[in-house]
Amino acid sequence: MHLGDVMVSRAAELYCQKDFASAPFNHRKFQPKWTVSNKYVAAAEKLMQSFAGHLTGQTEPRGTPPSADCACSSPGYPTNIYYDGTHDIPAFHPILTTDFFEFGTSTNNLEKLGIAVEMDDACLGLACSELKSPPQWACVRNASDPAINGKLAFSLQENCVRLLNDGDERFGDVGDYRRLKRRDKYAGRKTAKRSIPCLSTSACASDQGL
Repeated sequence: MHLGDVMVSRAAELYCQKDFASAPFNHRKFQPKWTVSNKYVAAAEKLMQSFAGHLTGQTEPRGTPPSADCACSSPGYPTNIYYDGTHDIPAFHPILTTDFFEFGTSTNNLEKLGIAVEMDDACLGLACSELKSPPQWACVRNASDPAINGKLAFSLQENCVRLLNDGDERFGDVGDYRRLKRRDKYAGRKTAKRSIPCLSTSACASDQGL
Protein backbone atom coordinates (compact mmCIF):
# COMPACT_ATOMS: atom_id res chain seq x y z
CA MET A 1 0.00 0.00 0.00
CA HIS A 2 1.06 3.55 -0.64
CA LEU A 3 0.30 7.16 0.22
CA GLY A 4 -3.29 7.96 -0.77
CA ASP A 5 -4.55 4.38 -0.89
CA VAL A 6 -7.80 3.59 0.92
CA MET A 7 -8.32 0.72 3.36
CA VAL A 8 -11.72 -0.79 4.16
CA SER A 9 -11.99 -3.16 7.12
CA ARG A 10 -14.94 -4.83 8.82
CA ALA A 11 -12.98 -4.93 12.08
CA ALA A 12 -11.51 -2.51 14.59
CA GLU A 13 -9.41 -3.22 17.68
CA LEU A 14 -8.48 -1.11 20.69
CA TYR A 15 -4.71 -0.82 21.10
CA CYS A 16 -4.31 1.50 24.10
CA GLN A 17 -1.03 2.02 25.92
CA LYS A 18 -1.60 5.27 27.78
CA ASP A 19 -4.76 6.51 29.55
CA PHE A 20 -6.79 3.38 28.81
CA ALA A 21 -4.05 0.75 29.03
CA SER A 22 -5.79 -0.94 31.98
CA ALA A 23 -9.35 -0.42 30.77
CA PRO A 24 -11.47 -3.58 30.49
CA PHE A 25 -12.23 -2.82 26.85
CA ASN A 26 -8.56 -2.53 25.83
CA HIS A 27 -7.46 -5.04 23.18
CA ARG A 28 -11.05 -5.92 22.36
CA LYS A 29 -11.69 -6.55 18.67
CA PHE A 30 -15.03 -5.80 17.06
CA GLN A 31 -16.08 -7.34 13.73
CA PRO A 32 -19.61 -7.46 12.40
CA LYS A 33 -20.17 -10.50 10.20
CA TRP A 34 -21.09 -9.22 6.78
CA THR A 35 -19.69 -8.71 3.31
CA VAL A 36 -19.03 -5.16 2.15
CA SER A 37 -20.14 -4.57 -1.42
CA ASN A 38 -17.42 -3.72 -3.93
CA LYS A 39 -19.93 -2.75 -6.60
CA TYR A 40 -18.64 0.80 -6.94
CA VAL A 41 -14.92 0.25 -6.36
CA ALA A 42 -13.96 0.79 -10.01
CA ALA A 43 -15.95 4.03 -10.15
CA ALA A 44 -14.49 5.22 -6.84
CA GLU A 45 -10.91 4.50 -7.91
CA LYS A 46 -11.54 6.35 -11.17
CA LEU A 47 -12.80 9.36 -9.18
CA MET A 48 -9.77 9.20 -6.88
CA GLN A 49 -7.40 9.58 -9.82
CA SER A 50 -8.75 13.09 -10.38
CA PHE A 51 -6.99 14.09 -7.15
CA ALA A 52 -4.05 11.69 -7.21
CA GLY A 53 -1.85 14.28 -8.92
CA HIS A 54 -1.80 16.20 -5.63
CA LEU A 55 0.01 13.33 -3.89
CA THR A 56 3.38 14.98 -4.13
CA GLY A 57 5.92 16.19 -1.64
CA GLN A 58 8.51 18.83 -2.33
CA THR A 59 9.89 16.97 -5.34
CA GLU A 60 8.58 14.97 -8.29
CA PRO A 61 7.51 12.42 -9.47
CA ARG A 62 3.95 12.07 -8.23
CA GLY A 63 3.71 10.37 -4.87
CA THR A 64 7.18 11.43 -3.74
CA PRO A 65 7.28 11.92 0.06
CA PRO A 66 8.45 15.28 1.44
CA SER A 67 11.76 13.59 2.32
CA ALA A 68 13.33 10.73 0.38
CA ASP A 69 14.36 9.11 3.68
CA CYS A 70 10.87 9.09 5.21
CA ALA A 71 8.92 6.33 3.54
CA CYS A 72 9.48 2.62 3.12
CA SER A 73 7.28 2.09 0.09
CA SER A 74 8.01 3.43 -3.36
CA PRO A 75 5.80 6.21 -4.73
CA GLY A 76 2.37 4.82 -5.48
CA TYR A 77 0.29 6.09 -8.39
CA PRO A 78 -2.53 5.61 -9.14
CA THR A 79 -4.24 5.21 -5.78
CA ASN A 80 -6.28 2.09 -4.96
CA ILE A 81 -8.85 0.70 -2.52
CA TYR A 82 -8.06 -2.38 -0.43
CA TYR A 83 -10.60 -4.49 1.49
CA ASP A 84 -9.80 -6.85 4.35
CA GLY A 85 -9.74 -10.39 3.01
CA THR A 86 -8.30 -9.32 -0.35
CA HIS A 87 -4.82 -8.61 -1.77
CA ASP A 88 -3.19 -10.95 0.80
CA ILE A 89 -4.79 -8.98 3.65
CA PRO A 90 -6.28 -11.37 6.25
CA ALA A 91 -10.05 -11.33 6.61
CA PHE A 92 -11.12 -8.99 9.42
CA HIS A 93 -7.60 -7.54 9.74
CA PRO A 94 -8.54 -4.58 11.96
CA ILE A 95 -8.06 -0.86 12.06
CA LEU A 96 -6.11 -0.22 15.27
CA THR A 97 -7.45 2.45 17.61
CA THR A 98 -4.90 3.97 20.01
CA ASP A 99 -5.00 6.44 22.90
CA PHE A 100 -1.68 7.94 21.84
CA PHE A 101 -0.18 9.21 18.60
CA GLU A 102 1.17 6.17 16.77
CA PHE A 103 2.38 5.50 13.24
CA GLY A 104 3.58 2.45 11.37
CA THR A 105 7.29 1.95 10.69
CA SER A 106 9.44 -0.70 9.07
CA THR A 107 10.49 -1.97 12.50
CA ASN A 108 7.51 -1.77 14.90
CA ASN A 109 5.56 -4.61 13.21
CA LEU A 110 2.18 -2.89 13.44
CA GLU A 111 1.20 -4.40 10.09
CA LYS A 112 0.97 -7.76 11.86
CA LEU A 113 -1.68 -6.33 14.19
CA GLY A 114 -3.76 -4.26 11.82
CA ILE A 115 -4.21 -2.66 8.42
CA ALA A 116 -3.98 0.95 9.68
CA VAL A 117 -3.86 2.95 12.90
CA GLU A 118 -5.93 5.91 14.13
CA MET A 119 -7.68 7.10 17.30
CA ASP A 120 -11.43 6.42 17.24
CA ASP A 121 -12.83 3.71 14.93
CA ALA A 122 -12.96 0.93 17.55
CA CYS A 123 -15.09 3.21 19.74
CA LEU A 124 -17.85 2.71 17.17
CA GLY A 125 -17.43 -1.05 17.49
CA LEU A 126 -17.50 -0.80 21.29
CA ALA A 127 -20.70 1.27 21.20
CA CYS A 128 -22.38 -1.08 18.71
CA SER A 129 -21.44 -4.10 20.83
CA GLU A 130 -23.69 -2.75 23.58
CA LEU A 131 -26.75 -2.47 21.32
CA LYS A 132 -29.40 -5.17 21.13
CA SER A 133 -29.67 -4.80 17.36
CA PRO A 134 -26.43 -3.18 16.16
CA PRO A 135 -26.10 -1.96 12.57
CA GLN A 136 -23.55 -3.40 10.19
CA TRP A 137 -20.52 -1.15 9.94
CA ALA A 138 -17.05 -0.91 8.43
CA CYS A 139 -14.02 1.36 8.76
CA VAL A 140 -12.88 3.36 5.75
CA ARG A 141 -9.51 5.07 6.08
CA ASN A 142 -7.01 6.66 3.73
CA ALA A 143 -3.23 6.31 4.01
CA SER A 144 -2.31 9.90 4.80
CA ASP A 145 1.27 8.84 5.39
CA PRO A 146 3.09 5.65 4.39
CA ALA A 147 5.01 3.35 6.73
CA ILE A 148 7.95 5.37 8.05
CA ASN A 149 11.59 4.31 7.87
CA GLY A 150 12.22 2.71 11.27
CA LYS A 151 15.99 3.09 10.90
CA LEU A 152 15.70 6.85 11.36
CA ALA A 153 16.03 8.39 14.82
CA PHE A 154 12.59 8.65 16.44
CA SER A 155 12.63 12.46 16.28
CA LEU A 156 13.22 12.25 12.54
CA GLN A 157 10.41 9.71 12.17
CA GLU A 158 8.06 12.19 13.86
CA ASN A 159 9.27 14.92 11.52
CA CYS A 160 8.40 12.73 8.54
CA VAL A 161 4.86 12.27 9.84
CA ARG A 162 4.52 16.02 10.43
CA LEU A 163 5.79 16.78 6.94
CA LEU A 164 3.19 14.48 5.43
CA ASN A 165 0.31 15.63 7.61
CA ASP A 166 0.93 19.27 8.47
CA GLY A 167 2.62 20.55 5.33
CA ASP A 168 -0.26 20.13 2.92
CA GLU A 169 -3.64 18.40 3.32
CA ARG A 170 -3.40 17.19 -0.25
CA PHE A 171 -0.60 14.69 0.47
CA GLY A 172 -2.84 11.90 1.69
CA ASP A 173 -6.43 12.96 1.25
CA VAL A 174 -7.41 11.46 -2.08
CA GLY A 175 -9.66 8.88 -0.47
CA ASP A 176 -11.51 11.23 1.88
CA TYR A 177 -11.02 14.61 0.20
CA ARG A 178 -14.71 15.41 0.42
CA ARG A 179 -14.97 14.18 4.02
CA LEU A 180 -12.30 16.62 5.16
CA LYS A 181 -14.09 19.54 3.56
CA ARG A 182 -17.62 18.93 4.77
CA ARG A 183 -19.21 19.58 8.15
CA ASP A 184 -20.10 16.54 10.22
CA LYS A 185 -23.91 16.68 10.21
CA TYR A 186 -24.15 14.60 13.37
CA ALA A 187 -21.56 16.31 15.57
CA GLY A 188 -21.92 19.76 14.03
CA ARG A 189 -18.19 20.18 13.70
CA LYS A 190 -15.51 19.85 11.06
CA THR A 191 -14.10 16.34 10.67
CA ALA A 192 -10.50 16.51 11.83
CA LYS A 193 -7.62 15.07 9.91
CA ARG A 194 -5.74 12.25 11.62
CA SER A 195 -2.62 10.42 10.63
CA ILE A 196 -3.61 7.09 9.08
CA PRO A 197 -0.31 5.38 8.38
CA CYS A 198 -0.14 2.80 5.66
CA LEU A 199 1.15 -0.34 7.35
CA SER A 200 3.01 -1.42 4.27
CA THR A 201 4.66 -4.78 3.66
CA SER A 202 7.47 -2.94 1.91
CA ALA A 203 10.78 -2.60 3.75
CA CYS A 204 13.41 0.05 4.35
CA ALA A 205 17.13 -0.59 3.90
CA SER A 206 17.88 -4.24 4.77
CA ASP A 207 14.61 -4.91 6.62
CA GLN A 208 12.61 -7.65 4.92
CA GLY A 209 9.27 -9.34 5.31
CA LEU A 210 7.50 -6.56 7.24
